[in-house]
Amino acid sequence: MPLESLPQDILARILDLLPQQDLLSLAQTNFHFYQPCSKKLYKRLTVRIEPVLRSTCHRQNDFIDATQTVICGFTNAKLAPSHHYRMLDARLQTLVESITVNPELASYISELNVTTDLQDDAVIGSLQSLIDVVQKIDPQLGPSSKQFRKLYVKSENLRAKLVVDFAKWNSIAVDNYTQLAAAVNAKEVVFALGPEKEPWSEKIGSVLAQLESVIIEDASTQRSLASMASSGDILFAPKHVSVVHYHDIDGNKTPLLNIKWHNVRSAQLILGCDNKACNQECLAEFLGVIPPTAPISAIAIRQLNKQKHTFVHKFCENFDLITFSFLRQFSRLWYVSIRHSPPENGILEDGLEGNYLRRRKLFTETLPDAIRHFKKGAASTVFAVHPIIVFPNLLHSFACYEQAMNNLLWNGCKCEHCGPTLDLLDEFLMSHQYYNSHLSRFKDLTTSQLMSAIAGKLSERMSPGGTDLDIDNFPLCKIEWDLHTVPGWGPFRCLGHHVYEGAEYDDDEVESKQQVECKFKNSNLLPLSAIAKCISHYWENVVRRMIFLNRGDAEDIEIGKADELNDGGTDYGGAPVLGKIALNGVVFNLGKELNGTNFSQNIYDT
Repeated sequence: MPLESLPQDILARILDLLPQQDLLSLAQTNFHFYQPCSKKLYKRLTVRIEPVLRSTCHRQNDFIDATQTVICGFTNAKLAPSHHYRMLDARLQTLVESITVNPELASYISELNVTTDLQDDAVIGSLQSLIDVVQKIDPQLGPSSKQFRKLYVKSENLRAKLVVDFAKWNSIAVDNYTQLAAAVNAKEVVFALGPEKEPWSEKIGSVLAQLESVIIEDASTQRSLASMASSGDILFAPKHVSVVHYHDIDGNKTPLLNIKWHNVRSAQLILGCDNKACNQECLAEFLGVIPPTAPISAIAIRQLNKQKHTFVHKFCENFDLITFSFLRQFSRLWYVSIRHSPPENGILEDGLEGNYLRRRKLFTETLPDAIRHFKKGAASTVFAVHPIIVFPNLLHSFACYEQAMNNLLWNGCKCEHCGPTLDLLDEFLMSHQYYNSHLSRFKDLTTSQLMSAIAGKLSERMSPGGTDLDIDNFPLCKIEWDLHTVPGWGPFRCLGHHVYEGAEYDDDEVESKQQVECKFKNSNLLPLSAIAKCISHYWENVVRRMIFLNRGDAEDIEIGKADELNDGGTDYGGAPVLGKIALNGVVFNLGKELNGTNFSQNIYDT
């Protein structure tokens, strides 16, 4: 049957699997495909600098790059920002002109996400023009309307430069209560409130009462909103929620919102305890407020710790045990994301190999078992999809265990790609230093600092338009790196010689202001994509453990056990196998071979 003869609903499903460029090509073939392709192309727009990271495999592809139409810079991520801004501006202007000529296109737009902090005035002006032209089309946004419009601008600085009619959007980010009161049709609100106080009003109350999604990502905002909601005795009944629990070093806790948890379908929980006397006991108390019977199917957990005394293995392990125990309560989970807050520079006081093995076992055995946990015979054990696990920065957590990172660098994969690439990383390590802020001087770079920096850059691949619950709804970003710039605690300093060739120890070294020409900087010698492939080979061993593919690894088998030859063909209690594991921007899609054995497929770094 030719494509033109397919019913519209079937054609629409096929178009959902086509990436952006294929949709453009199909729309240009004839008028029959123009409108359905245009509806798909304009439905979900994302504006950002970074181009889309393309899949390098064809098996078990999840078509995540077809979820959004990305308006970005050049495909070559190594170009200077000014080049990307010029291309982005040209694309935005073309989009505005197209909608001006054919206003019907604006009615197709249901989402406009801006995930980059744009710094170029011309691009900001073009973005404002796009927002203006979309707002001119009134899709009847009343409570009974089926039309839904979302405007999400991630950067607070960028939001301050844009003029937005808040009544024109169903989903919006607000920075004050004046904007909240104006969002009369809002069903989803991302709150980023300042410390200023605002008196209660009926307009604010009516907006809060109708919200189906409440997103809060910092403690000060939740403090302000909790105070406002208590003034009007508001009971939130959202389907999607993001809330904060933070216990600071002085003993102050973030006030709770009054939430009807039996309505919640997905939740992001931002948890942190910096109070030494409490020792994270408050986390279990907070999580105990959420009933196990709540119909939650997606959970994102983000650790929030700011004090140096929390950067020890025991504290991190305790946090994981508390959260994993909480996850075990829910039998319908299909999506779990866990983001930690490790020390930026990778320095953990007790990052020993034994502690690393304990920590790795938590993520390869305890967590998958908790997610697959269910009550036998319960009707809720029927899964429409296989569970997805996302770790946006797990490599950064593992990087704090120096001996494990030494093994990765010097005793890791010996394939034809990893051998020379890891040798280059070793050479980079031996010829650079990092800035130690506590000592106020440069120190010799270790594998922990190097892998922490790499982990930070790979995490930037996952840049969702919203919370960590949205990571799987956005195409990954193609990121490049000059190997030197490290936000927060960089840059790395080039020595021009190996650290062991210096005449003095680094503690006594007089810092040189002379600029050294570094062969690694701004070159194709060691691109981030090559490093990512090495990291993906490290992750393969972790993923194999998570999907029971340890057959042949004698050290992993306890002789005499009934499942000692388990090669991934069966799962605990008949629970569903995992569907996807994403680790620091390295993605593995999982499935079954024809003989029933589990397999994993690296999607972007083969």
